[in-house]
This record gives sequence, structure tokens and C-alpha cells, in this order.
Amino acid sequence: MQITQEPISERVERGRQAILLLHFGFFLSGLATALPGALIPIFTRQWLLSDAYAGTLVAMQFLTSAMGAVLVAHRRVKTVRLGYLLAGAGFMLLSLDSRAMASAAFAAIGGGIGLAMTSTSLLISEVYPTRRGGALSLLNFSWGVGAMLAPALVRVLSVHGAIRSMFLTLAVLFALSLVLSMRLLHGMQGNASRRVQSASDTSLRAYFAMMLFLYVGIESSIGNWVTEFAERSSVGHHAWIAPYVASLFWGALLMGRALAPVVLRATSEFVLHVSASAAAVVAVVSLRLAGSYSGIAAAAIVAGFALAPVFPLGVSAVVSRSNGRSRLGWVFAFAGFGGAVFTWLEGQLSTSLHSLRSSFTLSAIGAMAMLLMTAVYPWVWRRPRK
Repeated sequence: MQITQEPISERVERGRQAILLLHFGFFLSGLATALPGALIPIFTRQWLLSDAYAGTLVAMQFLTSAMGAVLVAHRRVKTVRLGYLLAGAGFMLLSLDSRAMASAAFAAIGGGIGLAMTSTSLLISEVYPTRRGGALSLLNFSWGVGAMLAPALVRVLSVHGAIRSMFLTLAVLFALSLVLSMRLLHGMQGNASRRVQSASDTSLRAYFAMMLFLYVGIESSIGNWVTEFAERSSVGHHAWIAPYVASLFWGALLMGRALAPVVLRATSEFVLHVSASAAAVVAVVSLRLAGSYSGIAAAAIVAGFALAPVFPLGVSAVVSRSNGRSRLGWVFAFAGFGGAVFTWLEGQLSTSLHSLRSSFTLSAIGAMAMLLMTAVYPWVWRRPRK
């Protein structure tokens, strides 16, 4: 019996298509991550929610996203597919327009994107071991495009009463990604290291886990609450544009990530991280003090640029400086908990203090802690010897 092998040219083309599919999945994940913040004003008015309840609803997505990251195993491709399946099911539930089903919907979406994003990040870092930083930057760029489009998309579709159609479309797109992954990702694998981790390796991961916890918490709190904050603060002719403030934040984050590799040619990871963390402190404090739409918009833009390089630098650093990359799931999981904790706490604070503005104090404290961690432990940013 003659065994036929797939031609090299076809394998190369299938590999290219597989990478494009993973980028499309990351784009959808970025869209799904930023949607809750854009939907809070709509659901708050439609279902008469308090900030505490709305924050709990959104935190559910980040909580299950973190849990999904924990469950990522060695078989990355299978967890990517499972992630697409769960996210699609979540958007199908959300299309039912039911407050009772909202928690289950956000939980499914969160678990799905947690599985898909973590698996994809690790898979890409293993497929491109010598170009990991650039590959992850491009991947996060795709995520940023989706996150930037989400608030504007919700605004436009809500005017035309087409939010339910958006949920159904996203369910179909995740289902399509699942179907395509059955063919394009078949046999795809990276070069995961399985070396035994050392005590210093564990300490290093703990450091970056805490750093990313703070980062995701700050990013999520701004992305989830800035639209509602801008709408409550805007009056007169500025009120109509308030829903787009979140798009300005995500757009600045996207542009900042595109510029980060250029900046790194002239400076070190440590200097960039310290500068970005310091700028984040200024931006979040300014957001907390802003009293007008223009002030909120300016602070959101600066925050986006400041936070842009933090996550890619952190992920690249922890992967390149750690042995046994298969055990990195808990690092991503702990980072995801930051989004759940900050979003939930700020909703609780807003309801208790009757001031959404005051709740941003938590993000300001988080930014200060992130700056302190970077400044006190500069040695962790030194490139490992090859």
C-alpha cells in the first residue's frame, strides 16, 4: 500500500492559514473582552441594574476567563477549539436578551476566551521560539483591533436596535472559527519545554503573575467603566460622543502596542516598563480627577498609550525566562483574576460611595503598586543568557 504525504507547499500554506485563524480568534476575543464595558450602560438602563450588580455581571466573565486559563493543558489545539465552542455558546445565550441568562452567558464567554487566548498565546510562543516577542506583539495587535471596535460597534448597532443581531453574528463567527480549526489546526504543535522548574523559576513566575494581575485589573476597570463614567459626566453637545471614549482608550492601547517594538530599539525593557508604569499612574489619577468629557477622553488616551507595552512585555518576559512553559497556565489565570477583582470591587465601591469617580481610586492604587514592583525589582527584566 502506498502512503501519500502532504506536499511541503501545502503544509506551509496550511500553516500560514492556521496562524491567520489564530489571529482572527484573538481579534474576536478582543472584541468579546471589551464588549461588557460598552454594554454596561445599555444593560443598566434596560434591566435597571445598580453599579454593584453590573460590576458583578462583568466580573463573572473575567472570573471564568481566569478559570479557563488554569485549565489549559499541553494539548493547546484542543483547548483553543473548546474555547471557540464555549464563547459561541455564550453569545448565543446573550442573544436571548434575558437578565436571568446573562450570568451564564458571560460565564461561558469568559471561559471560552480564557481557554482560547491562553492556548493561542502559548502556542504562538512555542511555534516562534526565536521571534517570540514580535509574534506575541502581532497577536496582541489583533486583539487590540477587536477591543477598539467593540464600543463603537455597540454604539452604532444600539441606535438601530441591532444588538441582538451582533450577538448572533459573533456566535456564528466563533462557530465558524471552530469548524475551520478542525482542518487548519490539525497536527499543529509547538516545542513546549518540559524541564523541571526550580525555586527561582517559581518566584519569577509569581512576580510576573502579580504584575499582570495589576495590569489586567487596571485595563479592565478602565475599559469596563469609562463609558458609563463619561456618560454620567458629559452634558450638552458632548453627551453624544461619550460612548466612544472606550474606543479612544482601546485605540490608544492598539497604537501603543504597534509603537512598542520601535521604542525597544532605542531603550531596554526595564526602562520602557518603568516609564509606562509611571505614565499609567499619572493617567489613572487624571481620570479620577477629570471633571469634563474632554478631560476624561484625554486621560483615557494617555492611559491606553501608557498601558500598551506592559502586557506584551510581561508575557514575553515570563515565557523567555521560565523553564517548563507548560506550567504557565496559572500565571495567565491569576492575571485574569485581576480583571474580575478590580471590576467587581469598583462596582461595589461606586454603589457604596454613590460615586463611580471615587471607585477609580482602586485603579490608581494598582498603577502605583505596578510602578513600585517594576522599580524595586529591576533585575527580573534582564535578558536571560543564551
